[in-house]
Amino acid sequence: MQPLPEWAAVHLFAGLVPVGLAGLWLRRYSVFIAAMAAIVLVLYKPFEVDQAAGIWAVRFAIIFFFVAAIAIGMLSERIRFESRFSKKTVEDLKSILEKSIDGVFVIKRTDVIFANDRLVELLGFKREELIGRQIYELFHEEDAKILRTPARHNPTHTGTILDAECRMRKSGGGFVRVKIKMIRSPFGGPGAMMVYVHELENGA
Repeated sequence: MQPLPEWAAVHLFAGLVPVGLAGLWLRRYSVFIAAMAAIVLVLYKPFEVDQAAGIWAVRFAIIFFFVAAIAIGMLSERIRFESRFSKKTVEDLKSILEKSIDGVFVIKRTDVIFANDRLVELLGFKREELIGRQIYELFHEEDAKILRTPARHNPTHTGTILDAECRMRKSGGGFVRVKIKMIRSPFGGPGAMMVYVHELENGA
C-alpha cells in the first residue's frame, strides 16, 4: 500500500478556497456547493482511489468540505443579520432624533457627522454647511475650551460626558445661548459623541 502523494493532498484541499468564498457570499447554498465539490472530487480521481490512503483521504476531504461550508455559511448569515439589524436600528434612531424638539448633532473626533432639523433651524446653517464642520467652529471661542473635556477620550467613561451652558455661533453672525449635554453616540463608530442642544434664550 503506497502513501498518499503530497501533490494529491494539496489538490484536495485547494478546493476549500472557492467553497469558502462561495459560502461567505451564498450562505445557505454553501452546503450544496460543498456537496458538488465533493462529488467532483470523487469523480475526477486525482489519484488512485483503490489505495487505502487515497480512499480515506477522499472521505476526510468530503467531511471537511461539509463542515467548513456549514460553519462558514452559519457565520456569514449571522454577520449579515447583525449588519442589517444594526443599519435598521441606526436609521430608526436618526428618524427619532429628527423629530426631537432640541437640537442634536453627532461628532466623530472633531467633525460633525450628523445634525438634525432642529439644530439646522436653531443655528441657521444649511445641513451641508454643518456636516464635516469642526465642532469648535460652532461655539464661541471662550466656550469652545469646555469641549476638550478629558472624559471624551476615556473609553471607560459612561453616562454624561459634558453638561454645560455655552454660546453657539449662528449663521450670519451672533450667538445663541444653549445648554448642551454630551454622551457617547450609539452610532458613528468608536469615539463618536452625541450632543443635545437646548436653547435657553433667543440670542446673546
